[in-house]
Amino acid sequence: MGSENEQVVKFFIMEAKEHLESMESALDHLDEVVHEYEECNTVYRNAHTIKGGAAMLGYESIRRVSLMLENCFKHLREHPATMDDRCQKEFTMGVKLLATLIAKLEGGGYDDESLGKAVDKAEPTLTALYDYVKDGTSSSAGKVALPPNFSAQVMAVLKKMVVIFKQPPSPKGRKQLDFLCKKLIELGQGNAAWTKLIVTTQGAIANPKVSPSAMAPLVVRELKQGSELMAVGKGDLLSPSEALTKLAVPVTAGSAPAPTAPAGGQLTMPRNTKAVAKTLIGAFSKPQLMEIAKYLAMAAKKP
Repeated sequence: MGSENEQVVKFFIMEAKEHLESMESALDHLDEVVHEYEECNTVYRNAHTIKGGAAMLGYESIRRVSLMLENCFKHLREHPATMDDRCQKEFTMGVKLLATLIAKLEGGGYDDESLGKAVDKAEPTLTALYDYVKDGTSSSAGKVALPPNFSAQVMAVLKKMVVIFKQPPSPKGRKQLDFLCKKLIELGQGNAAWTKLIVTTQGAIANPKVSPSAMAPLVVRELKQGSELMAVGKGDLLSPSEALTKLAVPVTAGSAPAPTAPAGGQLTMPRNTKAVAKTLIGAFSKPQLMEIAKYLAMAAKKP
């Protein structure tokens, strides 16, 4: 029985170290991570999984720290916020503390009573960090600088969508609708909740099992209501309905919103390789991407 328990603990340590490695990597580009839903969700799942394993095995100190980190990233996943120096410093402290606890467990020196003192010392900081993150997102949510006549511009796009919705289903029509969704994302000036609503709409439009005309009333209603909330500074209340979410299928990278190129036609590239790929996919056509891929392959072969 004891041998079985040792194997469980070894497996927990191995898995926890993998999750820690992912979290530590996220710290290198934290602001990008929290503004990318899937990447932020990964960090949340890292902390959540460690917390669950620690709770099952009775490692209270590990459970407490991972829970505090989990809560922060769970909130940031839905409400991205700018990561300033304080956030960077305190998230790094929390992840390092978690790494220390796991290392103690692996080395056979784990003792909840003594290690709990270090957690007690860190808890006020991590609890305050959660409050700080929440205050930062609630004060800025829905208050992006929208373009003039935002609602009118959205309605103009919706009218074009309605015309396409009324046409017989076709790949060309779905592509046109996807293009108009990208326009709507651009109008939202990067508001995370608005973007999520539009991306969910793109997923519904891409669903081959549902005709555009069938989803039209739902899509138009949600986008109209969403634009009205955005216009009055209540973008934080935006959320795709359950009905729309059920229609959505995963959107391909090519359907991601196209980045806005600054003057001179240049693109600003992020530091994260996955984000670079998304930027290129959103900015160039398929033939252009094929040409870029050819040049990249040639460059990769060079010594």
